[in-house]
Amino acid sequence: WVLERLGPMRISLAAFGRLSPDEQLFATANLERVARGLPPATELTGQLDHLAQVGADHGEDPPLQDLPASLAGGGHVVGAGANWAGSANSLESDYLWMYDDGPGGTNLACTKTYTAGCWGHRDNILGSFGTAAKCASYYGAGTPFVTVMGAGYRRGGTYGANETEVVAGVCGRQPTDTVITWTRLERLLRGA
Repeated sequence: WVLERLGPMRISLAAFGRLSPDEQLFATANLERVARGLPPATELTGQLDHLAQVGADHGEDPPLQDLPASLAGGGHVVGAGANWAGSANSLESDYLWMYDDGPGGTNLACTKTYTAGCWGHRDNILGSFGTAAKCASYYGAGTPFVTVMGAGYRRGGTYGANETEVVAGVCGRQPTDTVITWTRLERLLRGA
């Protein structure tokens, strides 16, 4: 945050602690996005939570090859990214993905001799995976675009817990299997 000249995350730690692990992952990803002027992921969806949970259960990235072309409600997935971390909690996972993902960090796909895998987790959190213009070109003028998420958590494992997230760009209708919206979660984080 210092190198990017961002202020600290301003949330109620007590409220954050009352969230489920999935909600904490959703919150930290959106706090990172919003701090950089990016639109937040609008909601956690049941389908993406399920996909993320598969990754958490197996201690690996969620299987994006199993991502459906359309989400519940009819929105079309036009792009997605997924992250896995073995960590103590969601704040540590966020740190590993956002700030320790480059050379010399914990990302096994990033080495001094192979840097193509560096910062991919960070890119997944901050990515949009589509645009309104892309939606309009594929599905017609006025087709809305949103970014949505799924999250998974499994206690245990080598590092304390497996935590996963899926970030997806969706054209068309909002998903109908909403677990929680960012608007609701943001109010909870502010202690409201």
